[in-house]
Amino acid sequence: MISNFWYLTPPLICVFGDFSLHLETTNKNRLLLRALIDSGTHFSVGALAWFVAIKDDASVKQMISEVFLAAILSSLVDLDHFIAAGSFDIQDAVSLTKRPFLHNSSVTFVILIVLLACGFILQKTLVSRLGLLVFSSMFTHQIRDSWRRGLWFSGLGVIPVNYYMYLFLTFLMPILCK
Repeated sequence: MISNFWYLTPPLICVFGDFSLHLETTNKNRLLLRALIDSGTHFSVGALAWFVAIKDDASVKQMISEVFLAAILSSLVDLDHFIAAGSFDIQDAVSLTKRPFLHNSSVTFVILIVLLACGFILQKTLVSRLGLLVFSSMFTHQIRDSWRRGLWFSGLGVIPVNYYMYLFLTFLMPILCK
């Protein structure tokens, strides 16, 4: 019973992070705090989603390293804002007119397919597992952003996602990556 509770933790962290962002005023001086809360939520959701996916079949050492990698990757997705802005200024990074490249879900699926294919061809389960880890990290980030902006697939457009669908997709991610 307790082990099933873990499946609820990624969406619960999302709700907590979203609530924390709304407690915040829109004061321009608080922009950095909002970015840190958002990044911390991405970090936590990425870590927990991967933990739930691997908790039954990984050693403690493997689990610690993979969960940490998943968390880092999930929060690093937002670095593309600074790359696209050509600036380290937080205001520039959040004022982009179009979405940056790592927020393109097509890229995430291409990475997954390439790494799964390489793992299959080379008969290296570690490569396939890395593909799932990268996919889980990036796609949980994109799902979390999707309730505000939709899921963006270049060539296909944007698929709108409401708040409850976003939480449901977040719940599903570790199950799909298991």
